[in-house]
Amino acid sequence: MQIAHVASSTNYAFGPLTLRAPGAEARHAVALFRTVDRVLQFAFEVGAASGVKTAKLNEFTSPGSSDNNLSLAERKIQALWIMDVIRTHLTAEQRAWVEANYDGAGSIRSRAIAALALYVEDIHASRALLVGLVTRNFDHGEPYCKSCREIARSAGVPATTACRADQKVMRAMDELRDTVERQLRPQLERRGWLVRAA
Repeated sequence: MQIAHVASSTNYAFGPLTLRAPGAEARHAVALFRTVDRVLQFAFEVGAASGVKTAKLNEFTSPGSSDNNLSLAERKIQALWIMDVIRTHLTAEQRAWVEANYDGAGSIRSRAIAALALYVEDIHASRALLVGLVTRNFDHGEPYCKSCREIARSAGVPATTACRADQKVMRAMDELRDTVERQLRPQLERRGWLVRAA
């Protein structure tokens, strides 16, 4: 899903939920999500091609409130507003991490992984190794996730080198994840889309 710009300041009220534009105050509204992870899942799931089913976790913040209470059009508007926050408050590397982690397999995810491989290029000279190790961070499940030994073999480097580089790539990706959380949390809380941290 490409990150789009949305220019709107309308508020929409739907029962216990309030769908809010980016500039709206959200003091008395019920937040739609509990975690930044769930906000990003929602935005990318809604942005997925219609007719494609995605696994999703239904998260309830209070009785009768969830993103499922929103119509399809309301969900799309909310997703666009979330994508606008991502576009305006994250760096290129942070956006690449978000796209690699939450976007489905496709050209956008491939471009994001290529950008992240450039981000960690100081770890090793082999571009094939870096792309394989970055991809390994975002592929989940045994059939999809290559081992360090397989990546090393395909990149033509020793397995021990690949394992050492993998540790550094994992640390870099973890730092990006934490930075994305720190950057987005206050923006999402301020807009009332995320439950405020205690």
